[in-house]
Amino acid sequence: LNGDITAKIVHDVLTDRMGVKLDRVVSVVSDRASVNSLAYSMLAPFIPNSIQIGCFSHILNRSGEKIDVPHASDFFCHWTSLFSKSLKAKGQWKEITGNAIRSHSPTRWWSSWEIYNEHCLSWSRVLQFLEACSCSPMTTFKLRQMLQKNEREILIEVATLVDFAAPLVSATYALESDELMSLSAHQIINEVRQKSQAFLLGVYPNITAILTRCNLSLEEKKLPWMPLQKRHPSHF
Repeated sequence: LNGDITAKIVHDVLTDRMGVKLDRVVSVVSDRASVNSLAYSMLAPFIPNSIQIGCFSHILNRSGEKIDVPHASDFFCHWTSLFSKSLKAKGQWKEITGNAIRSHSPTRWWSSWEIYNEHCLSWSRVLQFLEACSCSPMTTFKLRQMLQKNEREILIEVATLVDFAAPLVSATYALESDELMSLSAHQIINEVRQKSQAFLLGVYPNITAILTRCNLSLEEKKLPWMPLQKRHPSHF
């Protein structure tokens, strides 16, 4: 469906099937797909008292995409490429870990976070797999090369992403529903705000654990996402 057809369908359903007076429409809720925004812009003259409310889970999804972890992202890109092209790699991962490799959706950022989280929780298995992997030699070689050169940076960035984005992911799951979410959305978003404030105040367990493993302190590893001076929650 394009924007024109979507707008016409919504207009006809409201007026012909439901008998709704268009000046009584106060909001239009949809996801942030461009076709929906176009449809609303075409409907707006007929529903002048309305506002458009976008799906907040999609907003959170886009927020997660903006987190910049260059070394981890490069590693992640080659990692997902390895498994997308090789059934043998999937089999070897299951042999080593006892679990199937997590799938990844390019349009669902939180599926990437799930893989980062798995890496954070079982990094030794990632290393064990890459040492034993006998498939896709070029991609495997590139991954080993990245670890040889930047393993510490990759680990720190993965831990940062996992700690900071965990509230975004849990809220996204909670808001990704066909049920009426308007009554609970405010509470869910407020929880994201509170947990994000905790991060700004210095609560990041995975980062602390990784820095300890790498024999670094927070002062020695000044990351752009990591406030070394504690900030008041009102600054968020």
